[in-house]
Amino acid sequence: MPLMNGVEAFKSIKKIKPETIVMMMTAYVVEDLIQEALEEGAYGIIYKPFDIEKMVSYVGRMMTDGERGFILVVDDDSGFYTTFKNILSKNGSKVAICTTGEEAIASVEENSFDLIFIDMKLPIMNGLETYLALKKIDPEVIIIMITGYREEIEELIQSALNENVYTCLYKPLELVNVIQMIDNILRRKILAT
Repeated sequence: MPLMNGVEAFKSIKKIKPETIVMMMTAYVVEDLIQEALEEGAYGIIYKPFDIEKMVSYVGRMMTDGERGFILVVDDDSGFYTTFKNILSKNGSKVAICTTGEEAIASVEENSFDLIFIDMKLPIMNGLETYLALKKIDPEVIIIMITGYREEIEELIQSALNENVYTCLYKPLELVNVIQMIDNILRRKILAT
């Protein structure tokens, strides 16, 4: 665009009206600008020439995006999972809770989750064992590991990362960053469909 690129225009719009949902469009592969737009909170990127029917579908999903994904939290700390569930629910997500790996396996066999958070230290099955079992059931589900014992289980965390877990977050969670990460993950899932 003349005078200012689309990302600069997007940032200016967000300063004026932060709740605005913005879909970026481009005919060029400008990965750094695309990444910057997504990090700043753009809903997604559409490449030109684009399919009008697909564009209408995206807009429809953006307009009805009141429910922001179905999330499973697997953690045996009732204080943590209650607080985390309340925060995620207030952000518009539907949230289910499991306190063991076995419960999580049963829940994933019955439900389709958009995102799963698993504590690394669980009774009976640890977080890594739970992760591996869940990926066999649903290879496409995005799983994020969480722990309050960074040093104590460092090898287990590294093993999870080696098994392609999305990431590992450390308690206490930076909730603003977690919510932004969830929004980015769910946005990319919608655009991929």
